[in-house]
Amino acid sequence: MTLSLDPKQWMRWLTGDLTPAILAAHHDTIEETNARRLRYAATLGLASGIGLLLASAGENFMSSQMGVHFAFSLVMLVLFSFVPTARDHYRNATRMTYVFMGACYLFAILNSVVLFRDQQGALICVAFAVLPMLVTDVFWRCVLPGVIAWPIYAVANMMYCMPDVRVMNLLNTFVALSIGIMLTRFNIENRARELASRDTLVGQRDTDVLTKAVTRRSGEERIKAILERGDVPCAMIMVDIDNFKGINDTYGHGYGDKVLEMVAQLLRDNFRSTDLVCRMGGDEFMVFVVAVPEDNWIESKAANLLMRLADTPAPDDRDAVISISMGIVLSPRYGTEFDELYRKADHALYNAKRAGKNCYHLFGAEAL
Repeated sequence: MTLSLDPKQWMRWLTGDLTPAILAAHHDTIEETNARRLRYAATLGLASGIGLLLASAGENFMSSQMGVHFAFSLVMLVLFSFVPTARDHYRNATRMTYVFMGACYLFAILNSVVLFRDQQGALICVAFAVLPMLVTDVFWRCVLPGVIAWPIYAVANMMYCMPDVRVMNLLNTFVALSIGIMLTRFNIENRARELASRDTLVGQRDTDVLTKAVTRRSGEERIKAILERGDVPCAMIMVDIDNFKGINDTYGHGYGDKVLEMVAQLLRDNFRSTDLVCRMGGDEFMVFVVAVPEDNWIESKAANLLMRLADTPAPDDRDAVISISMGIVLSPRYGTEFDELYRKADHALYNAKRAGKNCYHLFGAEAL
């Protein structure tokens, strides 16, 4: 960022208005990263607390040093036990990280103003500089615990620390807090750029160049991940362009490509942005519909797609007759595994073809 006196530019820099959208789009990945960092930090904190506790074991247990170390070890043990490890619980990782940061700030403040009052507050300086980088989140939320901890430490420092180090403590901790804020900002920006770059690469790898639909391999991986959750009703729709070989033979493969592009666009327009449109190969597509409200809804979508295709002029206004056949299977009613659903949807597609094409067939029902 170029230096400027424009307050709006500095406010945008401080609030990180360019990154929340990217971070929100990768919520699960961010939470997984935060959980892993938190578990490592909690392990290190627990080991440090036990080490400090053993180092001061020769003193009275009720002494301030012993008590603070014991409390820190206990808090780290509790936090370690609550660190999310299962994917279903990653959504709690960021919240737990803030609890961890608060506990570490409190421990560092107690050490700096109770145990080592004549020192320069090195522990709290390290905490200000390092702790915000444990969590990737909206910028102001990352630095807020430190911003809150600094005035608390400043008051405690003026009340309890030795007079000859008070001013230096305030200066050192303020510099450390500023460094932590800067490092956190650049950490989040780099993380956002990394995720955006990965999105671009994954998008190029997982998107069919011609139709812009998801590739077969990527679609299968995503569908399996959705089915593993098993908490929402879904539908798998196999789509095949009728007489596509005849279209290629009559009008050429270049025209056939235009037909594929048109059908793929109609599929995207007819279904929701949350539904997955995949090109399975050749003239065959798959639409995986997530969170089907009811059976009639998916049938109305299929019927509407047939009508929209019938009303859409053929590419280049030629007299080619373009229609599709569809096979539909519902999950979890008729299966919860990808291979099982694929087989049944393909069987339903076969029945639609046998019924005369330009129609859809719902697995478990008669051709419609």
